[in-house]
Amino acid sequence: PFYIKEAIWNNAFSYNKRKNKKIYVPNLLEIDSFDNIKLWTEIAFEDYDFNGKLSTNYWLENFYKINWKWKKIYLFDNHNHAFYFWYLARNEWIIWDNNTLIHIDEHADTRDNNKNISKADSKYLQKVFNFTNNVLNVWDYIIPAQKEGIIWKVIQIRNETNLNDYLKIELIEEKNTI
Repeated sequence: PFYIKEAIWNNAFSYNKRKNKKIYVPNLLEIDSFDNIKLWTEIAFEDYDFNGKLSTNYWLENFYKINWKWKKIYLFDNHNHAFYFWYLARNEWIIWDNNTLIHIDEHADTRDNNKNISKADSKYLQKVFNFTNNVLNVWDYIIPAQKEGIIWKVIQIRNETNLNDYLKIELIEEKNTI
C-alpha cells in the first residue's frame, strides 16, 4: 500500500481546496471468500460535489483477488484501477486485444487527457501500474485503453433505461468481453 501526496491522478481533484492532501492506494490481497472483504479508514478519494460539500470516501482496506468458481475476480475501488487489471488479465492470457467493454456507470469515464501508454510499455505491468496510479483518474481511463488497443468497443450503460435496453439483447458469451 502507499499514499499519493502530489496533485496527480485522483488526488488532483480539489487538491488546493482540501485540507487532506493525500489518498490511500491499498495493496492486493488474495482471499478465499467474499466474507473476508474489509472496509478501511484511510481516505481513498476526496472531492467537492456540485453543492460545494466535501465528499470523503474510505472504501476498501485492500484490493482483493478472489478465486470463485474457476474465475479470478478482482475487487478494487477507484474506477481507473480497472485499467491495470485489464492489462494484468491480458498478461495472464485471460483476455486479448480488441475487447468490448460493458461499462456500467452513470458517468462515461471517457475524457481524453491526451496521455497514452504505448503498446510496447503496456507489456510491462510495472509501467501500466505507474501509468494507472500517476497519470489516469476516474474520468479518463477508457480512452487510453482504446488508443492502445485492449478495448475496441464500449457499451455504455448509464441509467436504468440503458440497462433495460441492454438486457433485451441476447448475449453471446465471448472471450472478447469485459
